[in-house]
Amino acid sequence: MRALAVILLAWSIGTASHAQDAPEAAPRPSLSVATTEVSTGEVTRWLYAEGVAQAARKEFLHFRQAGRVIQIAQDDEGRELRAGSHVEVGALLARIDPRDAQTALDRAEAEAQAARERVRAAQASLDQTRADFERQQSLTERNVGTRAQLDAAEGAYRTAEAGLLEAQANLIVAQAEVTAARTGLERTELTAPFSGTIALMNLRTGDDVSGAPSDLTDAAQERSAAIVLIDDAQFDVTLHLPPFEAEGLTEGKPALIGDNGTILARHIRGTHNDDPVLEGHVWSVSPSITLQRRDVTVVVRTLNSSGFLRDGGFVTVWIAADRSEDTLRIPYDAIIQRGENYFTYVVEGETAVQRPLTLGLAGLDHVEILDGMKAGEQAVIRGQHRLSDGAPVRVVEVE
Repeated sequence: MRALAVILLAWSIGTASHAQDAPEAAPRPSLSVATTEVSTGEVTRWLYAEGVAQAARKEFLHFRQAGRVIQIAQDDEGRELRAGSHVEVGALLARIDPRDAQTALDRAEAEAQAARERVRAAQASLDQTRADFERQQSLTERNVGTRAQLDAAEGAYRTAEAGLLEAQANLIVAQAEVTAARTGLERTELTAPFSGTIALMNLRTGDDVSGAPSDLTDAAQERSAAIVLIDDAQFDVTLHLPPFEAEGLTEGKPALIGDNGTILARHIRGTHNDDPVLEGHVWSVSPSITLQRRDVTVVVRTLNSSGFLRDGGFVTVWIAADRSEDTLRIPYDAIIQRGENYFTYVVEGETAVQRPLTLGLAGLDHVEILDGMKAGEQAVIRGQHRLSDGAPVRVVEVE
């Protein structure tokens, strides 16, 4: 036992001596990082979608009766109307042969005139039989006329009354036929229901048309319409959003419309961009989910002030779904995610300190900070993936 104690004592003395002779651990080298100052500003959450632009007002014009095209109208320069021609409301666009309709109108007007003559004759007969009846009443009261004569006079008067009613009814029918015939004649002319631009001309002089179809889709009507007229001053863009994205979206939310997302991002950032970007707003949000696509239909409306939009064109739309103004924010580069947790590194003196974050709206370049930082702090945006809590750092400038 004494030998074991001596060995342990000698080992402990040697260990202590070795510990005194070992050099001190070298300090941890400082890691180079770049930082940005946490500040306040605006953060907007954008919804991104693509859709088809269509004129908000669009008419598929058909002749309402069959016939042969005898005229296509001309524009102010004397050229035949065609796709791209601008027309004013009420302007003549095309005409089919009106002879049958004109004949029908002439016949109806002649019948109406004859009906009016019959009404005048019936009225005159009624006036005469009324006078005869009243005179016979007077004679009978003075015992000059007989009862049979009075009854005959009354019968003639009642017959004249019925004749006038029948003539008046026939006149109403004749006038209705005139109205119908006049409508038929009007339908031989195709006129512009509003001021706009001809998008499609499916007519040529000499074509036979068969009247308007019914219950057709837009695509089918476009193929069968004589003329497609659009108001190209105002457009709707139809979007199909997943239900979780459309949740809470309301009418009136601002929107941007452009050829692609890169152009819209440059516009938002204020960088030089000659590509057209239109401002619009959410016009409607469907309360239901479509059965076929399982999405929510959203319509964005805009004024086509620059002439950028074309009916049927494919465009990109960004909707400002939510916005926080003058809120604390940091760029995406400063945020690290691990699982469902988010954090960043803040430089305090020459040390990196890890900070857990509670995030809010996610914008184009920044994320809203609800908790975990304060304005003026320096958040690491370069080199943070090499850091650990308490690591020494050296701040360098970002080129």
